[in-house]
Amino acid sequence: MIEESIRASGRFQVEIKYDYKLERDRKHTTYTIETYAFVPNSLDVSRETYPKYLFYRDTQTYIRFKIPIVMLSDIASVDSSTFDVLEKSLKDLTKQKTGASVQDCENQIRLFCCIVKYSIKDYIAQVEMAETPADAEHLIEYYHTNIVKILHRFRKLDKIVGQPSMDGRVRSIYALADEYSSIFIAQYTFDILEKSRKHGDDNTCGYRGALLGLIREEERYRTEKSYPSVAIAGSNNEEFIYRRGVLKRMMESILFLNTRVRPEGRVTEQVIYTMAAGVAMVFATAVAFLTQQKYGNFTMAFFVALVVSYMFKDRIKELIRMYINKKVQGRYFDQKIHIYGGSGGSRLGFSRESFQFISEAALQPEIHSLRNRDPLTRINNEQLGEKVILYRKTLKIFSRNFEQVYHSVPVDGLTDIWRVNMARFVRKMDNPKKPLFILDGDGYRKAKASKVYHINLVIKYVTSHGEQYKRFRIVLNRSGIKRIEKIDNI
Repeated sequence: MIEESIRASGRFQVEIKYDYKLERDRKHTTYTIETYAFVPNSLDVSRETYPKYLFYRDTQTYIRFKIPIVMLSDIASVDSSTFDVLEKSLKDLTKQKTGASVQDCENQIRLFCCIVKYSIKDYIAQVEMAETPADAEHLIEYYHTNIVKILHRFRKLDKIVGQPSMDGRVRSIYALADEYSSIFIAQYTFDILEKSRKHGDDNTCGYRGALLGLIREEERYRTEKSYPSVAIAGSNNEEFIYRRGVLKRMMESILFLNTRVRPEGRVTEQVIYTMAAGVAMVFATAVAFLTQQKYGNFTMAFFVALVVSYMFKDRIKELIRMYINKKVQGRYFDQKIHIYGGSGGSRLGFSRESFQFISEAALQPEIHSLRNRDPLTRINNEQLGEKVILYRKTLKIFSRNFEQVYHSVPVDGLTDIWRVNMARFVRKMDNPKKPLFILDGDGYRKAKASKVYHINLVIKYVTSHGEQYKRFRIVLNRSGIKRIEKIDNI
C-alpha cells in the first residue's frame, strides 16, 4: 500500500511524501495516484490563468530510497550489523584500494548517517506520544544511553580511517560525517527537550540536565575538532545553517535517485495535427473542385471560393485539433520521468504525470461523495462554483532491478517527495485580516478576524491491493498556508 504525509514547507509550499513498498516477489509494481483539488472560483484559477506549463514550473519531485528504521539499541549493540558492515568496508579498503572499494566506503559512511538520523526521527515520535513524565523519562534515558554509545563507537573508527593506507577522500568523507552526525544529534536532542515540555518543567529535571550535557559535549567536540558548525547566541549563524544544509545534502545524496524528464504524447500530438490538417484539406479541395466545375478556371468566383476555403481550412483544422485533444487528453500523460540508479545508470522504473482541469460532471461518484460539502458550502458553490484540478501520477517500479543494483543497501521501499508552490493561488485573495466588533463585558470593542480560503483535496490510491481514498483541506490566506487538516472519511 501507499503511505503519505502532508505538511506545509514554508509559507506557500505544500509537501506530500508518498512511501511505496518494494514488492520483491513481483517483477514490477505499479502505483497510481489521482489528486483532485477543489479550488474556489474566487481565486481565479482556470485553464486560461493556470496552464500546464505554469503548474509544472511550480512543482518539484524527488525520489529517494526508504531505508528500514533500526532500533537505537540495535545500532549501539556490540554485534550491530550497521557498524559491522561499515567497519568491514573500511578495513577492506586499507588492504586493497580500488575504485569500487573507495565508492563502497563512501556509500557506507553516508548510509550510516542516514540510518542513525532516521532512526532518531522515528524515536522522537515515540517520545512525543509519552503520556506520563515517568514514560518520557524512561524513553529519554534509553535515548541518551544509546546515542552516547553510537557516537563513541563511530568515533573509534578514526583509528582505521587514520591509517596511512586509507584513501584521502574517504578520510575527508568520514570527517564530514562525524561533523554532520554531531550536528543532527544535537538538533534532535533539542527537539526531544521541546517535545517533553508538555509534562511541565518540574517533571523534566530528571533528564533535562543529561540532555543539555549531551548537547554541550557535542558543541565542545566540534570546537575541539575545529568544525565550523557551532551556533553562537547573538549571531545570525548564517555559516552554521549553510554548512548544515550542505552536509545534509552530501550525506543523504546516496538515498536520492537520478531522474530524467521527457515529454510524452508527442507522436500522438503530431498524428492529431495530421488528421486535422487532412480533414481541413479535404474541405478546401472539395470547395475548389466544385467551384471550378461550376464557374471554370480563372474566374472571380473561383478566386473568391479559394480564398474563403483557405480561411475556413485553417479554422477547421484548429477546431478539429482542439476537439480531438479534449477527447484524448484524459488518456495520455504530459510527461514521463525515467528513474535511474547505480554507477552504471541502471533503469529502475518510471513515472508518468498529467495535469488538467475537469468538470464536476466528469467526477467519479466516489470523489463526489468524498468532497462531502456541508449545506453552506454547497449553496455557495451553486452560486460561485469551484474549479476541479486533476493531477495524475503512475509509478512503475522494477523491484528486481533494485536487488541487483543496490544489493549492499538495505532498501525498504521508495519515498516520492512532491512539492507544489501555491503562491499563484493567493494573488487575488482578500486581506488576511478583517475588522470585527465583539461584545466586551457591558460594552463592545473592535477586533480583527482571520479571512481564510479552503482548497480541498481528495486523493485516490490504486495498487495491486485495491483502492484507497484520503481527504485533506488546505487552509490559507494571502499571507500563506495557515494549516493543513486531515479529514476522516464519512
